[in-house]
Amino acid sequence: MRNRSVHRVRMVHDTSVYQAGICLVVLVVSHQAFAQVGADSVQSFMPFGEDSTVANAVLFSSALDLTRSLNEDAAAFAYDFNAFGWPSAWSTYGISPHHISVRFNGIPFDDLVTGSPRYDLLPTALLKRPILSYGDMGAPVNVCAELREWAMGLPLTELHYQAGDHGLQRVTALHAQTQQRSLFRRPGRMQLLFAYAGAAAKGEYPGSRLRRFRQLLLRSRYQQAGWSLELLYLHNQRRLGAHGGVLGSESERYNRLIAVVRDSGAQRRLVRNDFVGILRVRALPGVRTPLAATMFVNTQTLRYTSAQDSVTQAVVQRGGLSVSQRFQVGKHQLRVHVEGWIDQVARATDMNRRPAQHISLADSLVWRRVRVSLGAGLHRVADLWKVSGSLEMQVNWETGHILAQAFRSLGQFGPVDTGGWGHYVQKRDDDVNEHTHVRLGVRQWVDAVSVAPYAFITHERFVTDYYEWQPDIALIDLFFTRTIGAGLRLTFRDAARRGVYAALSPWIMRSRPRQSAEIRSSALPRWGGSGRVGLRYLLFSGDLDLDVSLWGRWWGSFRSRILHAPTGLLILPELDRIGPLPASGTLDVYAEGDVRGATLFVAWENVLSGTPLLAGNEIISTYPLPARQLRFGVYWPILN
Repeated sequence: MRNRSVHRVRMVHDTSVYQAGICLVVLVVSHQAFAQVGADSVQSFMPFGEDSTVANAVLFSSALDLTRSLNEDAAAFAYDFNAFGWPSAWSTYGISPHHISVRFNGIPFDDLVTGSPRYDLLPTALLKRPILSYGDMGAPVNVCAELREWAMGLPLTELHYQAGDHGLQRVTALHAQTQQRSLFRRPGRMQLLFAYAGAAAKGEYPGSRLRRFRQLLLRSRYQQAGWSLELLYLHNQRRLGAHGGVLGSESERYNRLIAVVRDSGAQRRLVRNDFVGILRVRALPGVRTPLAATMFVNTQTLRYTSAQDSVTQAVVQRGGLSVSQRFQVGKHQLRVHVEGWIDQVARATDMNRRPAQHISLADSLVWRRVRVSLGAGLHRVADLWKVSGSLEMQVNWETGHILAQAFRSLGQFGPVDTGGWGHYVQKRDDDVNEHTHVRLGVRQWVDAVSVAPYAFITHERFVTDYYEWQPDIALIDLFFTRTIGAGLRLTFRDAARRGVYAALSPWIMRSRPRQSAEIRSSALPRWGGSGRVGLRYLLFSGDLDLDVSLWGRWWGSFRSRILHAPTGLLILPELDRIGPLPASGTLDVYAEGDVRGATLFVAWENVLSGTPLLAGNEIISTYPLPARQLRFGVYWPILN
């Protein structure tokens, strides 16, 4: 059996090499086949513009993953380890982190085995700031991540490097070229992009070492006046220690010299390949926006080796298609999106083949100061058919707006939900997953100050989640919860290029459990928030563009979640085994300086931990946050 598992891993690796070879051939052949033409001969409907600002690039170069930029959103809470490569999760409005979906360049980018979002597999240093959509494509929340755009003209090389405590070394290198090229005697524009990332870290505790992190990104884009073709290939592989938590009381867990780690010899390995082809063409007469047809193929291997050297593996392959069209009828902005895929389990487990189809319609109407958006969807996952809908209304005036939002949607599913995974995940009930959410908010600007209070209610019915049944064994069950909350977003000169700026985002919420949902109602704190204050100045006759800021985060007492080492899921703990985590918070110091094009950053994180003020803290039970962790790095764009 073990030889067969190794053979399958080699097959997946060979497939990734084969796909990478195809992409390289396409890049080389397409680059050699075209002759150069004039620079202004192509009318662009693809974003070849230059929005790769230094501030945006450095934000994601210094971030460990995408959850940092999401943590300032309304009622947001990030379950993080503050360690690179570890599977962080994120929740908003009380929604389970497993049911939030990530989309990368238009395709679903959730874990093929568990269905949970994989922020840690995205090419973080190369992304734009993420955009959130609610109730779209059947998911309660979609985190939409897109690659940044790189300027035309001279070839561009970007280097992102960071190092830090606990042996962290991380580098990302990118090279992009954009040229005017003709095909069939018609002018066109082509962009070729190559990026590579590697990282390693020994970790803070035994059994947490990141032994291997490799990431490869290839993209070829060609466009003429009426059509475009984009080919993208993303490869991820990693081998990470998967210990079962730090044992002992709080003082012992926070003392790195005497702490005891459970299952320090366990490892979790992942290999993933994503291939995307997008054809955009003006297909409808009189409609300038293109029809977008997307084909995507994904493969993922998840392999867990326990401390006793027993191996459990899952191999899942996905093939999918989507078609999207936007057009305008009078004052209506319409959007039609059809998407479907099949997850094929390529290994003899209880997991089943899972087809999924989604059809969504959306309409947006602007009349004077009022904007109304409607959406409806029909969704099939496995043998379940569900209907989703959304309504959003915004009333604007010169210095503010009122926003009302409501949606009904499904949660996310993965092959593990239908039958479990070996003896590590046990299946109990059928998947249903119904989310209903209502939110009302107001935003008002007074000079440089923005005040935005809001209130919300989230009702979850027959929602699947994972909780600890036995050590390292998770049980899937259904929960019923209703969460009521309110919050405030307060900013001062938040977008100012110079001077003082600040932002504050406190919130409160309370979950009311039904039936067996008591354990789930304590997965989030009842109050929390985040804030930052900083200074942006030009120093040394304009040679140094400096941004120094303090980032704070706080939360109330709660039971949180624990890490399920075999899958990387964050699951609910048994109520009697782990007590509530105390209220706590973190304080981080960031400094970013632009020195003639190159930008350096220094991050000193959780500076109060390990001091007489705070012995230590943790967001995920038995996984203490690193104390007074120092990271530094550089972002260097080179035009050549």
